[in-house]
Amino acid sequence: MIRPISATGQGVSLSPKSLHGQPPTGSWPARKILRRPGLRNNSLSGEIPSNLSRCQNLVELDLGRNNFIDIFPNEFESLTKLVYIILDQNNLTRKIPKFLGNFTSLVKISAKSTNIHGIIPDTLGQLSNLWFFEFPSNMLSGILPSSFFNLSSLTVINLPQNLIGGNLRADFAQKFPKLTFLYLSINKFTGPIPVSLSNASNLQELALSYNLFTGTVPSYDQQTRLTWFAIGDNKLGNGKPDNLNFVSSLANCTNLTVLAFGANNLGGVLPKSLCNFTQLTQLIITGSLISGNIPSEIGQLVNINRLVLSNNQLMGRVPESIGNLENVVELSLRDNSLSGSIPISIGNLTLLSRLNLQYNHLEGTVPYSLSNCRKLQLLLLNHNNLNGDIPKEIFSLSSLTISLDLSDNHFVGSLPSEVSNLKNLVSFNISNNKMSGVIPPSLGACTSLVVLSVRI
Repeated sequence: MIRPISATGQGVSLSPKSLHGQPPTGSWPARKILRRPGLRNNSLSGEIPSNLSRCQNLVELDLGRNNFIDIFPNEFESLTKLVYIILDQNNLTRKIPKFLGNFTSLVKISAKSTNIHGIIPDTLGQLSNLWFFEFPSNMLSGILPSSFFNLSSLTVINLPQNLIGGNLRADFAQKFPKLTFLYLSINKFTGPIPVSLSNASNLQELALSYNLFTGTVPSYDQQTRLTWFAIGDNKLGNGKPDNLNFVSSLANCTNLTVLAFGANNLGGVLPKSLCNFTQLTQLIITGSLISGNIPSEIGQLVNINRLVLSNNQLMGRVPESIGNLENVVELSLRDNSLSGSIPISIGNLTLLSRLNLQYNHLEGTVPYSLSNCRKLQLLLLNHNNLNGDIPKEIFSLSSLTISLDLSDNHFVGSLPSEVSNLKNLVSFNISNNKMSGVIPPSLGACTSLVVLSVRI
């Protein structure tokens, strides 16, 4: 997404992947012309050397993917020409130094997975040229300081998996008119999602999942560029039928590829307009209060590879049009009140790796067509009302490696000798059915089994 500036021909560059141990403690080479030292992706350890501060012309400092500890020594306060700072994947374990606010030429600072903790210092509000601010997977806490909202040039705010809390200001989007990517997932943010985000005309990706947001989800009818919309695992909604109105408001976002809003208190039925997002690759709606039928128009989502509608209150039949989703890899409809038979068209899903239909009210026989899913690794049909013989063809799926669970149904007949094809299966459960006969000796060929349950 972001291309670092090449160091080729720009002063001295040290070859990547060629250094290990602690960096030198003496003077750095060509210290007056060194502008972009290539220290990324080595095995350097210890503290970041303070004598690097002698390289007063540094514009790019990339120390990513090393084993440095601590964070910038105080001597780095003199490196005021820095434009890019990249600290990704180290073990710095300290706070962001306040003197970074003096580096007014900075346009990008990135520190992924570095164990940095403490608050975001208010001095960073002085970085008027900053457009890329990235500290994911750290231990940052507190709230976004008021001075942070002075950074009107920001286009990327990437702060997932921290401990940052507080409410987002109502004028959040107005303060960042160029905002393109906003990632705040896995934090402790509270209060409503700012309505102003619906008017952030440049916004392409919005990720607010795994926080404590409450209230209604605002309308996004002014949005046209959104490709990623994830607000799952919050406390949004109140279980009422109008809770999903925001889905229809996204109608102009024709390039939407990820839509995730489960694990909230959202009520209502799935609107048919949901199926107009034909570019979707992921639709994840789990653990909410959504009821009604799965719309038959679901078959229009032909680009989907992950469809998860688990743990809701969906009812009715699984639509036959599900067989149109030939790119789907994961399909989970577990923990609903779905009834009727498993559609024969499910055999069209030849890329399917995980199928989870457990804990529903499905009935009838398992369709033979399921044997066409030659990449299936996990098949969970347990806790339904399925009956008849288990098709022998299911046991021809040597791709089944994770789990095959057919328990708590009404299957009859005996376990076929073809079970020997499941040599790499780890978990197998056919308990609590109406099966009879003996356990075939061929089951002994399933040498990878860790869990086996065949109890009556």
